[in-house]
Amino acid sequence: MGKQSVIILTNELGGKGGTESVIDAWTRMAELNQVHDIHVLIPFGNSNVMKLYAKNSRITINSHINHVKFMKKMNAVIYVVWHLLRRNPDIVIAISPLMVQLARIARRISGRKFKIVSWFHFTTRILTKRQIKQLCRADFHLAISTGLEKELILNGVPQNNIFCIYNPFTPSTSLHTIKRSADGVMRYVYVGRIDWNGQKNLQLLFNGLKAVDFYWTLDVYGQGSPEDTARIRDFLHENLLEECVHMHGWVDSPFSDIENADYLLSTSKFEGFGLSILESASVGLPVISSDCPVGPDDIVTPDNGYLFTNENKAEFVKALTISKKHANNFSSEKIKATVTRFTENNYQKLVLAALDALGD
Repeated sequence: MGKQSVIILTNELGGKGGTESVIDAWTRMAELNQVHDIHVLIPFGNSNVMKLYAKNSRITINSHINHVKFMKKMNAVIYVVWHLLRRNPDIVIAISPLMVQLARIARRISGRKFKIVSWFHFTTRILTKRQIKQLCRADFHLAISTGLEKELILNGVPQNNIFCIYNPFTPSTSLHTIKRSADGVMRYVYVGRIDWNGQKNLQLLFNGLKAVDFYWTLDVYGQGSPEDTARIRDFLHENLLEECVHMHGWVDSPFSDIENADYLLSTSKFEGFGLSILESASVGLPVISSDCPVGPDDIVTPDNGYLFTNENKAEFVKALTISKKHANNFSSEKIKATVTRFTENNYQKLVLAALDALGD
């Protein structure tokens, strides 16, 4: 298969999230392998992203920002059509239902024959029926988990049109191995957005911990809205748990700061993939995670932790209780080994295989 021109159409990005990390991996792959010409197009620009990618020649950002919804979309259509006519890609990868729609409009207007490939980074359960229909109108699909692959099939996409590539992960060689606590107190860690009853479902996490009958502490790394943060502090005060929970706020490398802990906790209602779970496993720290759509069931195995039924407090408390009895049964080296198949090198092989298949 010869060199192909690939354009990735993204939504408006924030600057330092999981999607941005994956896009960085794609641009690194393009520079290192030179197998395909990969370029990222951001039709909805913002000042944060323009500063972040100012020196990346593989990323082009629309600097004409319009805050009127209709005009913003029209501006994006014109911007996308112009760039696709100029670059004449073989493949356009669309990161959302809206981007699939923009790519289809651009293909119709331009008369070009490029293939449109969806690359959605969350469960389709958060989408409306109309958005799912838009997403499924892509010619092919990249799935970041087997769970998302199954959802696409249930929505009528032929399995042969789906390529499961997961998400890339690069363990830091500087990270140490987190040791288990040895004083009988269970030490838990949460890493992520502070979100009381939304996606991250910290309401379940705190109510579950409140229900167990053994001593524990929780270190929380992350930021959230003032309302959610206040709700958690009120809960801790009302339930006399303030001494058990340590709120650290945003920390760039939280796992580097942790010396002793027993489990990472994740109670999300849904995920894109579960990067914090991989980060935890990479330092030998086992995980207790909800079996939410999508991602955790691809990562969590008997060698690195426990899954419990999504949004089920009784099952979460049961997992906490069982895990206490077996906290010292996990091998740090076996836990670390479970992230190997998600490393960036293996990810690149899956991506390149998918692009080669799309070029046939």
